[in-house]
Amino acid sequence: MDTDEPAILYDLTNLVYNCRNRTPTGIGRVDVRYARHVLDNYGGRCRFVVQRDDRVLPVPDALARRFVVQLERRWFQDTVADDAAMVSIRDDLEACLGMAGRDEARERHALNREETDFLFAMNFEDRMNYVSRVDIPNETTDEFHWVDRLPYPLMLTLFMFALASRPSFGLVTNLSRALHGILPSGKQSHKISTVDSNPGALQKLEDLNPENAVYVNISQDINLEIMSKCHSEFGWKSIFMFYDLIPVTHPEYFLKQDFGKHDARLRLCCRIGTDFIVISDTVRSHVLAFAGSGDDLDRSVHVARIGIEPKYIENAGRAANGHVDGAYFVILGTIEPRKNHALLLNVWRHLQACGVDPLPKLYVVGRRGWDVGNVINMLERTAIRHAVVELNDAPDDRIIALLKGARALLFPSFEEGWGMPMVEALTLKVPVICSDIPVFHETGQGIPDYIHPLDGLGWARSIEDYAADDSPARDAQCRRIDDFVPPRWQDHFAVLDRLLAHK
Repeated sequence: MDTDEPAILYDLTNLVYNCRNRTPTGIGRVDVRYARHVLDNYGGRCRFVVQRDDRVLPVPDALARRFVVQLERRWFQDTVADDAAMVSIRDDLEACLGMAGRDEARERHALNREETDFLFAMNFEDRMNYVSRVDIPNETTDEFHWVDRLPYPLMLTLFMFALASRPSFGLVTNLSRALHGILPSGKQSHKISTVDSNPGALQKLEDLNPENAVYVNISQDINLEIMSKCHSEFGWKSIFMFYDLIPVTHPEYFLKQDFGKHDARLRLCCRIGTDFIVISDTVRSHVLAFAGSGDDLDRSVHVARIGIEPKYIENAGRAANGHVDGAYFVILGTIEPRKNHALLLNVWRHLQACGVDPLPKLYVVGRRGWDVGNVINMLERTAIRHAVVELNDAPDDRIIALLKGARALLFPSFEEGWGMPMVEALTLKVPVICSDIPVFHETGQGIPDYIHPLDGLGWARSIEDYAADDSPARDAQCRRIDDFVPPRWQDHFAVLDRLLAHK
């Protein structure tokens, strides 16, 4: 490494703890792109680290490279065949970071009393919805990992039984620990080649000469105590990405136990002199309003819009697959309160009551989130359920095929930091009907049709219009779409590269 240039410490925490997921979250998608960019362009300066307990632990270079390359391949190429390779790398990582021991793993991942109380304070339905987004085998102890090998219906039945009551939860936990000692375990039998070949490799952060390093965190996963200590002790300069300030400006859309966390992250970043990367002008204005005015802060908040994935550009000129009969619409994103799914489901019920025939289909694409019991009830119990299709973990290829055949993407959110599904749809030349909120005018470049997120009748009229083959409004937007300019990753990373060049 050039001694004249400070080390770049890229934080892999979010990716390490979410690498079991079949498809990435929105933040995970950006995180893995960043990791690959710094790996390819700053290999001589870059080292990878993970926050764990009260420490920042380094990851050996070769193992970090294997992990980033394999995870990118798994998430973006949808290659099921890569699962075994990912498991092997994940086991190496957990051993390297001291996460492979049963007792230590239990201490790190087991649900404590407070977390268990929180879980069983919910009603059963909300508890199931919460667990469906948390991914219990990933978030709990090693004893639960045998569940990954069960057929999905059996795994679901087991979790439903475990979550029915505290006694059943305790029974399944004890059963899991007993089976862990009997069943073969990939973690116990897998040879940890990276650690065995060099047992002392990079066991301490100090081995990386971290003084005056540039710390890069894209995931918003920040241990406040660790970051404060490292910045004061080593003189780090930092680059953090913030996707929105919605937990601060609209805390009612989030879980109670998360209240204040985003606020604390922002305050720490302002105090230690961070460079902020934000994903829209709207988020930039929110950060400046939160932190107060000042020339130094104004120069420290940089806008870099998230790039569109190449496969969306490649599919822009191709015809739809035509795999769905009749007119349909798509809403894309986690089912959570601010996404306003309830409005659309009520619109569909209104259209049915008004005798709209044939009733267009609505595809709800995204994982179930939190505080959406009423939405889940409507998805599962109302008379419109024959016209509503829910898809939870759809890969990019399935999403692209769905969007290309849709009459429009529907995006009725109350608040967003950017709105990547809109970019994806417009890149594919698919019309968008969205909320009339400031950030969507920025994202959509004035092309979509905008409706207030509470104007149910306005949404109903627009959807009924767009469902028709001879829709004037849809035809007009299709002509405007040709003017859409999708954001590119090279423009996004130019902002990061400029910041790193001046560190």
